[in-house]
Amino acid sequence: MAIDLEETERDWPAGEAEFLHGPWPWWLAVAVLAGAIALVFGRSLGFALLSWDDEINITRNPLLTPPSAASVIYFWLRPYVGLYAPVTYTVLAIEATIAWRPEADGGQFAAWVFHLGNLLFHTGAACAVYLILRRLTRHDLAALAGALVFAWHPLQTESVCWATETKGLLAGLFSFLALWQYWLSTDDGAEHPRLHYAVALAAFVLALLSKPSAVVVPAVALTIDALWIGRDWRQSARALAPWFALSLVLMVATKWLQPDESLSVVAPLWQRPLVAIDALGFYLWKLVFPWRLAPDYGRTPGVALAGVWPYLSILLVAALGAAAAFAPARRRWLALSAVFVVSLAPVLGIVPFSYQQFSTVADRYAYLAMFAPALLTAWMLSRFPRPAVAGALAALIAAYGGISFVAAGHWRNDLALYTQANAVTERSLMAHNGLGNLLEQQGKLAEAEAHFRRAAELHPNSYSAHYNLGRVLGKRNRPAEGIATIQKSLALRPDYEKAHFELARLAVRADQLPLARDHLLQAVRLDPERVDAWFNLAQVHERLGEREAAIRCYQETLKRDPSHNVSRLRLDTLRSQALPRP
Repeated sequence: MAIDLEETERDWPAGEAEFLHGPWPWWLAVAVLAGAIALVFGRSLGFALLSWDDEINITRNPLLTPPSAASVIYFWLRPYVGLYAPVTYTVLAIEATIAWRPEADGGQFAAWVFHLGNLLFHTGAACAVYLILRRLTRHDLAALAGALVFAWHPLQTESVCWATETKGLLAGLFSFLALWQYWLSTDDGAEHPRLHYAVALAAFVLALLSKPSAVVVPAVALTIDALWIGRDWRQSARALAPWFALSLVLMVATKWLQPDESLSVVAPLWQRPLVAIDALGFYLWKLVFPWRLAPDYGRTPGVALAGVWPYLSILLVAALGAAAAFAPARRRWLALSAVFVVSLAPVLGIVPFSYQQFSTVADRYAYLAMFAPALLTAWMLSRFPRPAVAGALAALIAAYGGISFVAAGHWRNDLALYTQANAVTERSLMAHNGLGNLLEQQGKLAEAEAHFRRAAELHPNSYSAHYNLGRVLGKRNRPAEGIATIQKSLALRPDYEKAHFELARLAVRADQLPLARDHLLQAVRLDPERVDAWFNLAQVHERLGEREAAIRCYQETLKRDPSHNVSRLRLDTLRSQALPRP
């Protein structure tokens, strides 16, 4: 795939055309990419950890506060919050060990450690993309331009600036390393093809264990082999057969961990192609016009199907497909289109997934798919390596960097994030819940209630919206309304321990002690280590005259917290009442 310098680069001054191809020292590209990423995303080092999933995965993850070797073993033996990603959680445990500050109130993390990790992982992924593009185009400047598109495109902002998305960055890093080593193993002149293949397979396994989205990697490799490189697809399929087998195993395991019946939003089978087309059209639009970005677009299957966007997306996708099929260099265009679609396939909605309760689409889902526009950029510059083309691409890349720099600021703290989400779409469940929680913490209960109520109206199948609304109704001295609202939450998710506990608290205030007892029993069943649930259950039993049950619950409280003096006092009192009088 060498370029004819005399024919295509005659517009460049003498000597510069040779520089375009290199070979450049590897450290030059690394330095440029690292500096570019630091320039645009470096301020994320001063960002906070967010309540949006950072609490679940880091700040309130009981296995990381503080981290331990036992925690790491746990992550390798079983899934955490419905996801088996032991490599990601091992890395988070290492970062948590560095970031843990036990002298802080109750123990806290230094957020910059996690953000620095994300910057390093994204830089590594961009460097791997550069190496792949350099191999596919034989053009150093073109490869660097493509890698910069990958590194700077605004759709990457969420992945880089959100600590929780360490999993996506790790999966991307290992995926691109696997692809690079795989293509090294297929070279006719490779000195150690088996070693390259072994490294590629190991990197792919690490990608799968970082995030299930890496299952698309063998399909991407096969697509590039057949449509871009021109390798016999049967030969490629045989080489990639173990990769496809591993992907199949992980897809089955992921579906087992997130069965359809456990999801709150599942579109009927016949509607899913429309949902997928709508999502694909959304990503194509954001690829070209990457502004008004948000962590939650509120684009649930119901919202997407209620509008005309799926049908407009059909026209858009069909037009682009036809253009690719009949354009010059057709195989190249088909390869680019196929890589983009294949990379997004697991999250287009054909197979339901848990985040669809918020939105089918999310910026972070495009992380691997951004390889396609990166390859397009590198190919165009390698095919037309003229100053005008290079200048236009430089302006485009600079625009991407500027938009990403601004978009990164939306991730600096909870208020900025939820405000941006609410500004982009009024339908954002995440924004209403997040803003409601912030207002509740500030004591602005009426404003918090308005956000929670709007969330429940827009998303009647959201257990969290009903729970939040019921909780704040209780704080506004309306326990009966709160009980009725939290019951809606439990109807949607019967195993929601926090909702059982909160409903019990409201039932005590409403003097509905049997109801409080029943839900506290559910709370301790779901979380046997919750001390306050055992203590409250003991008090309810005592008020109902159920002395033996109260004694047992006070004992359970002390078993978990021997310093709980109120329980010790009540337990002694109840035991003394059982002694016979002299």
